[in-house]
Amino acid sequence: MLACFLMLFLSSAQGTEEYVWDTLASLDKDAIEKRSISFVLEKMPHLKGIEIKLVQINAQYHKNGPTLSSLFIHANSFKPISESKTLGFQDLSYGISHYAEFVRVNFSTAGVPENISYNESLLGQNEEESLERFKELYDFY
Repeated sequence: MLACFLMLFLSSAQGTEEYVWDTLASLDKDAIEKRSISFVLEKMPHLKGIEIKLVQINAQYHKNGPTLSSLFIHANSFKPISESKTLGFQDLSYGISHYAEFVRVNFSTAGVPENISYNESLLGQNEEESLERFKELYDFY
Protein backbone atom coordinates (compact mmCIF):
# COMPACT_ATOMS: atom_id res chain seq x y z
CA MET A 1 0.00 0.00 0.00
CA LEU A 2 2.80 2.40 0.92
CA ALA A 3 4.71 1.54 -2.25
CA CYS A 4 1.60 2.29 -4.33
CA PHE A 5 1.16 5.67 -2.59
CA LEU A 6 4.84 6.55 -3.10
CA MET A 7 4.68 5.61 -6.79
CA LEU A 8 1.61 7.77 -7.31
CA PHE A 9 3.16 10.63 -5.31
CA LEU A 10 6.47 10.51 -7.18
CA SER A 11 4.83 10.35 -10.60
CA SER A 12 2.55 13.27 -9.65
CA ALA A 13 5.54 15.27 -8.47
CA GLN A 14 7.17 14.76 -11.87
CA GLY A 15 4.04 15.94 -13.67
CA THR A 16 3.00 12.58 -15.07
CA GLU A 17 -0.07 10.55 -14.29
CA GLU A 18 0.86 6.95 -13.66
CA TYR A 19 -1.63 4.66 -12.01
CA VAL A 20 -0.38 1.61 -10.17
CA TRP A 21 -2.33 -1.32 -8.77
CA ASP A 22 0.24 -2.54 -6.25
CA THR A 23 2.32 -5.23 -8.00
CA LEU A 24 -0.44 -6.13 -10.47
CA ALA A 25 -0.39 -3.44 -13.15
CA SER A 26 0.47 0.14 -14.02
CA LEU A 27 -0.73 2.65 -16.57
CA ASP A 28 1.13 5.76 -17.76
CA LYS A 29 -1.78 7.99 -18.80
CA ASP A 30 0.38 10.87 -20.04
CA ALA A 31 2.58 8.70 -22.27
CA ILE A 32 -0.43 6.97 -23.81
CA GLU A 33 -2.23 10.28 -24.34
CA LYS A 34 0.80 12.00 -25.93
CA ARG A 35 1.60 9.08 -28.22
CA SER A 36 -2.07 8.79 -29.22
CA ILE A 37 -2.53 12.48 -30.00
CA SER A 38 0.67 12.55 -32.09
CA PHE A 39 -0.64 9.58 -34.08
CA VAL A 40 -4.09 11.15 -34.49
CA LEU A 41 -2.57 14.39 -35.80
CA GLU A 42 -0.32 12.44 -38.18
CA LYS A 43 -3.27 10.45 -39.59
CA MET A 44 -5.83 13.28 -39.34
CA PRO A 45 -3.89 16.50 -40.07
CA HIS A 46 -7.17 18.44 -40.40
CA LEU A 47 -7.36 18.29 -36.57
CA LYS A 48 -4.16 20.34 -36.07
CA GLY A 49 -5.06 23.35 -33.93
CA ILE A 50 -8.35 21.72 -32.84
CA GLU A 51 -8.89 20.81 -29.17
CA ILE A 52 -8.69 17.05 -28.62
CA LYS A 53 -9.84 15.58 -25.29
CA LEU A 54 -8.99 12.18 -23.85
CA VAL A 55 -12.14 10.23 -23.01
CA GLN A 56 -10.72 6.91 -21.82
CA ILE A 57 -7.88 4.42 -21.99
CA ASN A 58 -8.69 0.73 -22.31
CA ALA A 59 -6.09 -1.86 -21.27
CA GLN A 60 -7.47 -5.38 -21.43
CA TYR A 61 -6.32 -8.95 -21.41
CA HIS A 62 -8.13 -11.59 -23.45
CA LYS A 63 -7.41 -15.23 -24.14
CA ASN A 64 -5.68 -14.15 -27.35
CA GLY A 65 -3.51 -11.56 -25.60
CA PRO A 66 -3.57 -7.98 -24.33
CA THR A 67 -5.07 -4.94 -26.05
CA LEU A 68 -4.50 -1.25 -25.45
CA SER A 69 -6.49 1.62 -26.93
CA SER A 70 -7.32 5.23 -26.21
CA LEU A 71 -10.48 7.12 -27.08
CA PHE A 72 -10.76 10.84 -27.88
CA ILE A 73 -13.37 13.42 -28.74
CA HIS A 74 -12.43 16.62 -30.56
CA ALA A 75 -13.98 20.06 -31.01
CA ASN A 76 -15.07 19.13 -34.56
CA SER A 77 -16.71 15.85 -33.51
CA PHE A 78 -20.23 17.22 -34.05
CA LYS A 79 -21.22 15.87 -37.47
CA PRO A 80 -24.32 15.38 -39.62
CA ILE A 81 -25.43 11.77 -39.88
CA SER A 82 -24.60 11.77 -43.61
CA GLU A 83 -20.87 11.79 -42.69
CA SER A 84 -21.13 8.66 -40.55
CA LYS A 85 -18.23 6.22 -41.02
CA THR A 86 -19.61 3.28 -39.04
CA LEU A 87 -23.39 3.40 -39.16
CA GLY A 88 -23.76 2.41 -42.79
CA PHE A 89 -26.87 3.43 -44.67
CA GLN A 90 -28.72 6.56 -43.60
CA ASP A 91 -31.89 4.44 -43.42
CA LEU A 92 -30.46 3.01 -40.18
CA SER A 93 -30.21 6.40 -38.47
CA TYR A 94 -33.78 6.19 -37.05
CA GLY A 95 -34.42 9.86 -37.74
CA ILE A 96 -31.25 10.99 -35.97
CA SER A 97 -29.76 14.08 -37.64
CA HIS A 98 -26.30 14.29 -36.02
CA TYR A 99 -23.71 12.24 -34.18
CA ALA A 100 -20.55 12.73 -32.11
CA GLU A 101 -17.39 11.22 -33.57
CA PHE A 102 -14.99 9.49 -31.18
CA VAL A 103 -11.52 8.58 -32.43
CA ARG A 104 -9.97 5.34 -31.12
CA VAL A 105 -6.23 4.71 -31.33
CA ASN A 106 -5.31 1.02 -31.18
CA PHE A 107 -1.81 0.04 -30.01
CA SER A 108 0.41 -2.94 -30.80
CA THR A 109 1.80 -4.98 -27.90
CA ALA A 110 5.05 -3.05 -28.47
CA GLY A 111 3.22 0.15 -27.43
CA VAL A 112 3.14 1.60 -30.94
CA PRO A 113 -0.07 3.15 -32.31
CA GLU A 114 -1.23 0.88 -35.16
CA ASN A 115 -4.46 2.30 -36.49
CA ILE A 116 -7.43 4.54 -35.92
CA SER A 117 -11.03 3.44 -35.72
CA TYR A 118 -14.19 5.38 -34.97
CA ASN A 119 -17.03 5.15 -32.51
CA GLU A 120 -20.09 7.24 -33.15
CA SER A 121 -22.65 8.34 -30.61
CA LEU A 122 -26.09 9.27 -31.93
CA LEU A 123 -27.32 12.63 -30.67
CA GLY A 124 -30.76 13.94 -31.64
CA GLN A 125 -33.44 14.23 -34.30
CA ASN A 126 -32.80 17.90 -35.12
CA GLU A 127 -29.72 20.12 -35.20
CA GLU A 128 -30.59 22.22 -32.14
CA GLU A 129 -31.24 19.20 -29.88
CA SER A 130 -28.16 17.44 -31.28
CA LEU A 131 -25.88 20.41 -30.70
CA GLU A 132 -27.11 20.79 -27.11
CA ARG A 133 -26.42 17.11 -26.41
CA PHE A 134 -23.01 17.35 -28.07
CA LYS A 135 -22.01 20.37 -25.97
CA GLU A 136 -22.98 18.54 -22.77
CA LEU A 137 -21.01 15.48 -23.85
CA TYR A 138 -17.97 17.48 -24.95
CA ASP A 139 -17.94 19.63 -21.81
CA PHE A 140 -18.13 16.49 -19.65
CA TYR A 141 -14.62 15.54 -20.81
